[in-house]
Amino acid sequence: MEKLGYDTFMVAVNTSLDVAKKRNKDRRRALPEDILVKSWSDVQNNLGAFQGLFKSNYRIVDNSKFLEPKAAQAKFAKIMGDGINKFVTKSVKNPIGKTWIKNQKKLVKNKKRFN
Repeated sequence: MEKLGYDTFMVAVNTSLDVAKKRNKDRRRALPEDILVKSWSDVQNNLGAFQGLFKSNYRIVDNSKFLEPKAAQAKFAKIMGDGINKFVTKSVKNPIGKTWIKNQKKLVKNKKRFN
């Protein structure tokens, strides 16, 4: 996405291994436990790397608690307010995206001049 000019933001939704196992058992299409544990471990090992890639545009959400819908919505609204809303209202930082915006403004200006 960054090669196309986009700024990026990542939200990692994380749970404890015990919760991941319980939720997996409750699904109709459950993973074999060894695959679940390996996948969960791989994610845990990559959380730091993701933070290095996304820096301040990164949030980890702990989803280990079983929340009622209203509590889950409130938690999501807080995440939105704390990170994502601030991110989407900032000016583009990616140099490719900045160049694209600059060129689009020139096109609009030229179109108005010739109409």
